[in-house]
Amino acid sequence: MADPQVGFFCKSYAYDFKHLRVMLASFAAHNPDNLPLTLSLPSRDIKPFLVLLGAPKNVTIVADEDYCGFDLAALPGWYAQQVCKLASWRATGLDHHAVLDSDSYFIADVTRADLAPPPGKTAIVWGSGLRTVLEPEGSAPLLAYAKAGGTPQPQDFPPVRPPPRLDFSRLHAISALSEAEMSLEARSGAIFEFFGAKQWFFYQPGQIFARDILIAFEQCMASGGLDLVETIKIAPWEYNWYGEYAAAFHAAETEFRVSPVFHVAKREAALRAAEEGLTEAVLARSFTWVQMASRHLDLLKL
Repeated sequence: MADPQVGFFCKSYAYDFKHLRVMLASFAAHNPDNLPLTLSLPSRDIKPFLVLLGAPKNVTIVADEDYCGFDLAALPGWYAQQVCKLASWRATGLDHHAVLDSDSYFIADVTRADLAPPPGKTAIVWGSGLRTVLEPEGSAPLLAYAKAGGTPQPQDFPPVRPPPRLDFSRLHAISALSEAEMSLEARSGAIFEFFGAKQWFFYQPGQIFARDILIAFEQCMASGGLDLVETIKIAPWEYNWYGEYAAAFHAAETEFRVSPVFHVAKREAALRAAEEGLTEAVLARSFTWVQMASRHLDLLKL
């Protein structure tokens, strides 16, 4: 069997170019295997990108409109980004691709072996009982893992379980509710409920997608009358949809791992990282890149 084709996908737009510049520089510095990156931009932003940043090595630029297949005009930017990510198999031509956000940057080398499933498995999903998002308070398990590492146990990952019988009526009922009538947190929980999970696991941004599982997920949702736009409107967390679908229907052939992405979503959390001595050198022992959540804080790096 031929070696799987692996690489990266990033959905960005002009407003994020200052972050994207940092990410691309770190990608060039930590990509010893010259893995490809597919960069998806709105067609109107491609020329400004080329003027500002040129044609980076190992980067292929595609227009959102050329592959996504959905009308994104009426969606908030955050939602449109997630639809593009779930449709990204149409753009990359890869068997497996890790999803980068513009506000990410690499702190350690990433190689082909990091993204290719091990023998006997057909996919890797970054999902475990360890939430790799640093909060201003709490996050004790993450701090311990970041400073000292650790070996997760089997119970820290989604178990193989009988495939659930899916009830799409609940999702259709949620689609009729406004966010005022059903909170985002409750909507996130609906994903786990829909797929019959008995325990929450953390998949988080920066997921690694397998082409075959993405296609199967889209077909699954379509069988219940939901396209990717409607799916994300119900609950705007593409990584939870993907991770829980994989856990429900593909767990036996999937290797679940702790996410290699250290996520900082608040300025207070960035300050805490400094107070805790979480330098890039320390984080690089357990993580490959950092995501700064630019929707919530305007820092380029820790």
